[in-house]
Amino acid sequence: MSYYWKAGGAAVGLSLLVLVGVLAWSLAPPAFESMVRPDESPADSVRPPGATAEFGGMEFIWVPAGVFYQGGNSGNGSSPMRKVRISPGFWLGKFEVTQAQWSRVMGSNPSMFKGAARPVEGISWSDANRYCKELTRRRSAVFRLPTEAEWEYACKLGAIAESGENVDSSELLAYNWVAENSGNSTHPVGTRKSDSFGFYDLGGNVYEWCLDTYRAYDDKARENPVVLPEKAVSDKVCRGGGYDCTVSLTLPDYRMYHGVNARISRVGMRVLMEAGKRGGHL
Repeated sequence: MSYYWKAGGAAVGLSLLVLVGVLAWSLAPPAFESMVRPDESPADSVRPPGATAEFGGMEFIWVPAGVFYQGGNSGNGSSPMRKVRISPGFWLGKFEVTQAQWSRVMGSNPSMFKGAARPVEGISWSDANRYCKELTRRRSAVFRLPTEAEWEYACKLGAIAESGENVDSSELLAYNWVAENSGNSTHPVGTRKSDSFGFYDLGGNVYEWCLDTYRAYDDKARENPVVLPEKAVSDKVCRGGGYDCTVSLTLPDYRMYHGVNARISRVGMRVLMEAGKRGGHL
């Protein structure tokens, strides 16, 4: 069935079916699924939390399996909170991917703020995934973007401030390159303090792309949740705040998103390396 109206003497149709489809999509429940993860290896089960290693010219920190509460009260879609299990553990980059690391793999440097030790930026979500695929092709390990849940879990393990807590404290500027101290520019990675788990720049410097397509949370307990990219082609999640953000936007639960092909100077990436029987062995 279609509705019709006259425009310049011609009948213009608007399909009711299309309208219903759009409405159904907008009201559909979140498309969260459980991500397929490698099996845990014996080495994974006894590896100490926070262990560090270098692989493929990059430094990684071991994030063990565990349970946490995803979300908070930072706004911008950070509620409702839900219980999430991450299993098994994984290796996450100690630093944001630098321009030197990007250039060695991709042969170019799209960044606005040039500097070998600065984070690569001006890359789209699709660009970031191509980088991970090329790393995987070159190395005997599986590299990818972290899911939104994995990123938040790792961040909360060493969080300097929880949601809404002490966000006006000048102490936080020692950990984050943000609008108040960045000079409206990125800075070499690792030049602020690390969080208590050993990660640098999880807050500030550049936002970091995550694997997920952006969707509103539900309140269901989940294991390894992800909104798989092939299920939608709209906005993709990025986390952590950038050099031009306030400190409140660097909190672990604050969510941001941009279009899949957006290339912005405040958005970069951090790499996750899978462990387990189908991932890297360190």
